[in-house]
Amino acid sequence: MKGREPDSPESDMSNSRSALISVSRYVLRDISRSRFLLVYGITFLLLSEALVRFVGVERVLPALINVVVPLVPLVSVIFALSYVHQSMSTVEMLLTQPIRRSMVFGGLYIGMSLPLAIVPAVALGLPLAIRGVENFAAFATLVAAGLLLAVVWVGLGYWMAVRFRDRVTGLAVALFAWLFLVVGYDGIVLWATRTFADYPLEVPLLGAMMLNPVDLARVALLTVTDLSAMMGYTGAVFVRFFGSPLGVALCLLALLAWVLGPGLATRSRFLRRDF
Repeated sequence: MKGREPDSPESDMSNSRSALISVSRYVLRDISRSRFLLVYGITFLLLSEALVRFVGVERVLPALINVVVPLVPLVSVIFALSYVHQSMSTVEMLLTQPIRRSMVFGGLYIGMSLPLAIVPAVALGLPLAIRGVENFAAFATLVAAGLLLAVVWVGLGYWMAVRFRDRVTGLAVALFAWLFLVVGYDGIVLWATRTFADYPLEVPLLGAMMLNPVDLARVALLTVTDLSAMMGYTGAVFVRFFGSPLGVALCLLALLAWVLGPGLATRSRFLRRDF
């Protein structure tokens, strides 16, 4: 009796794709049943609708920037961290199956990222899309920045969940990272610019901006809405040198690099972790 022939590379690739899709669907269904996602979407929808009514369609985009930049990262990192910790028993069960670890990792990542990226983008953009937006470039940049910020911070939350077995420790690190990058980073940069004001700082400041995904999103958004006066010092420098569609494109490309960075770091940690 002949034994089972080994799978061909094409068959192995097909099985890997099937496993990735299956895990992603499971996570998506699980998150979709969560009341949190419904509350999250309704909150952003009501907030966007209220801003449109009280501020007006013409001036609502700057107001939405102050919503997207701090809140999307905070919600994304905390939810990803909590969900991975709560799903650890499911992850351990999946790892006992004939499924590659990389497929389990990818399924979790995709399943968490999609709803957390799409829900706020749709909820914030729906009132504007219904009424019509004059500055379509700013609207598109707002949606793109929100999507990328969500994916970036899901990756960071995923990494913290894999890195720290204790949920409280991971949550503390997540909150510190959010406070530092959203609130404290520009303060440190401003102090550095005043301390070293006699030196040429343009290039170091541009490099410092690339190290902060929140600053990148803020600059991309405020550049297309012509509100550079609201930015920190790093943002003002960026607009002065790259106040053009090229500058926005560079911001979004840097955000894409931030998507890849935490994702690859988390994948490496996930593949090596002893569950």
